[in-house]
This record gives sequence, C-alpha cells and structure tokens, in this order.
Amino acid sequence: MTRLNISLDNPSPLLSYTPLNLWHPATSASDPNVTLYANGSTASVSSTIGAEMIFSFRGTGIWIYGSKRDNHGFYNVSLDGQKAESFDGYQSPDAFQQLLYGAPNLELRSHNITIVNAGPYTGSNSSRTAFDIDWVTFEDEFDGPGGPIGALLSESTFNSSHPRFQYLPSSSSWTIGDSVDGFTNVTSAITKSSGSIVQLTFDGDAVALYGAVGTTHGNFTASVNGAQSRTLSGLYDISSYGQLLYYADSLGAGSHLLQVTNNPVDNGESTLSVEYANVWEALGGSGGGGGTPHGSKSKSNVGAIVGGVVGGVVCAVLIVASIILLLRRRRRQRPSNLPKKSFVKERPVHIPYRTESSSIMLEPRDYSKDASFDLVSRRTMDTTASNASQSSFKDLLPRNLSDGFEPIPMSRIRDTHSAI
Repeated sequence: MTRLNISLDNPSPLLSYTPLNLWHPATSASDPNVTLYANGSTASVSSTIGAEMIFSFRGTGIWIYGSKRDNHGFYNVSLDGQKAESFDGYQSPDAFQQLLYGAPNLELRSHNITIVNAGPYTGSNSSRTAFDIDWVTFEDEFDGPGGPIGALLSESTFNSSHPRFQYLPSSSSWTIGDSVDGFTNVTSAITKSSGSIVQLTFDGDAVALYGAVGTTHGNFTASVNGAQSRTLSGLYDISSYGQLLYYADSLGAGSHLLQVTNNPVDNGESTLSVEYANVWEALGGSGGGGGTPHGSKSKSNVGAIVGGVVGGVVCAVLIVASIILLLRRRRRQRPSNLPKKSFVKERPVHIPYRTESSSIMLEPRDYSKDASFDLVSRRTMDTTASNASQSSFKDLLPRNLSDGFEPIPMSRIRDTHSAI
C-alpha cells in the first residue's frame, strides 16, 4: 500500500464551522501575533462556547492544528460519534502551530470528527474562552493495480489554463489566465455567472481541486463521474488563495470527469475561482487485492472459484462450532454474583470535562522519508501540464514527534518552493 497526507488550511470549504457567524479569521487588527499562524497567517477563531468545526473524510488518520494561548480554555473532540475527549488549550507564553488532536491507525473508511470550543473549566479563569483552528491534515491510503505490496503513487498537477480543463457554457463566461497571489506559475479561472461549469478529465485514483475563497464567493457543487457530489461554500471573511475546494478518492482505474458548478443562492451572483488540480494514481503493486491493471481483462477459473466457495463454507462452519463450544465453557466457569454494569450519563459535548485517558497524539508520518512505504517522491507530470509550485503548506508532510522533532513551521517553507 502507499499513503498520502492531504492538508487543508482553515478557510477550506471542506471544513464546516458552526454557527458560521461566530467564527472569524485572525487579522493583524485584532491580533498582533497573527503572523505566527501557518500559511500566510490564517486561522479561524471563535470566543463562543459551543462553537464547533466539523470535518468528514475518508482515510486512516487525522490531525488538527491550532494555537495554545493564555486566553484559551478547554476543547472537546469527538471522532465518529464516540464519547468526546477533553483537552486543555491554555498555555503561557503563547504557542502556535500546535497539534491539538491526532488519531493515527484508523480503519480505511469514512470518518467524521467534531472539535468544540468548551471554554473554561469549572472554577477556572472565566476569561479563557478563545479557540482557533490553523489547519487540518488527514491520511489517505491506496493499493496499486496489482495489490498493496510495493505500490507507488504518482502525482500530476494541472494548471487551470491546461487543455484538460473545459469551461462551460463557453470560455467567454470565465476570466482565465490571471496570476495568483503567492504562487509561482499558477493562474486562475474565475466566473460570476450562475450555472457556469468547469470540467477536468483525468486518469487517476484521487483528485484535489484548489482555488480561492473570499467575501464575494458563494455555493458551488462538485462531483466526479456524477458521484461523491457535495455542495460547498467558498464564502470567507477575507480573500485566501490556494485553498482545497474539493477532494475525491477511491475512484479506480480509467478516465474520470470532475465537474464543478457555480451555484449561488437564489441564482444570484457570486464568484467561483479555480486555480489548479492535483491528481494521484496508484501504480504497480503485488500480492493481489488491488484493482484490475490498466488495459487488461480479468479472467476467472470456474473450478477454482467453486472449490474456494465450498472450502470457505466448511471452514466457516468449523469456526462457528468452535466459538459456541468456547462460549459454553466460559459460561460454566463464570461466577453468578458478578455486579451489574453501571451506566453513566454522558455530558453534552460542549461542556468541558476531564477524561481518564487521552489519545497519544503523534504527528502524521513523512512518507517521502519512510523506506517502509514506497511513495514516489517525484511528480509525474503530463507533458503539456503547467508546473504549479505552491507557496503554502500543501506539500509539507509534518514530522513524527516520536522521532524527537518539533513540527516544521509552515512559514519557514513558504518561500522555499520553486518551479519544478
């Protein structure tokens, strides 16, 4: 198998903030330390107890980053509807780009995580009500066409002006080719027309679309092959570029169509801005369990299949019989005076409370430096694709704290990228 870390800056439409009007971006006018946040000094801040951020993803790990400051209180985190864990966000002096929560080694499936501003603990300083989100990283996993062993992952980047992008109903309803602030060799495609569509044709297992958000942006609908459809909003209190607008994975081999439609509320006017797309394709691999290799037709042996089914049924019967026998033996040995289990009513997620044990929060691995995972370190570019070098944290894979390293400050990476 091969794995990939995907990072979302706090303004990404994939992160849902509720109630929306109780969250605001960190600015220099309200915070003299705003430059200490990652990726161009951005963070989403709330001082309202009960304000929450919700994120849905498919993957095997999740990490949430923010600051810990002297005006921060507790925050609660619930993963997949489980009982929330409570953490203390207070720290003096202030510390930025901190790991607030991490959950590695998850089952590869869809997950939902909610993080809530819980405010001050009972009897503590009542002024500690602030909380912020800096960025989120999640981990995805892929098998190659031949199986999970030794699979590789290639990455291709397509600028918005690339011929693979098509703009409907016509290119005249879009403004294409303007440069993007803070990026090298990246241009934007912008429309304000309701119903305008952008399409990207690609081959790969996953796709990520990047663009801008801001005060004039509104709703848009995105899907791949007509599935994994989501209606999202690019509305944000300040303009921010290079944001992850949409992500879809587990697409399988073959050609795919990403379609995004500008869908303003009440058919009004709002902006949709597309900048570039990344496409990942799993290659090679062995050991079976992967998808059908590109360009090949699967063949089946009927006799082998029938034999396998019969053998599987016999094995299942033996296993069930063994379990029943084991349960009977244990029941005979169990004392009859065991106390009944007591049930404790859980507190609402927005009320801070302490837990007996908290998750051990490790940073996501840097798979580009881990020999146990064969991650292709180079980008496999389409021969006519424009090379996009992003000046944000997207390409950064945070180091593992168990290796004795602190997270790499995103601002340190910002000016180090150059065109490939």
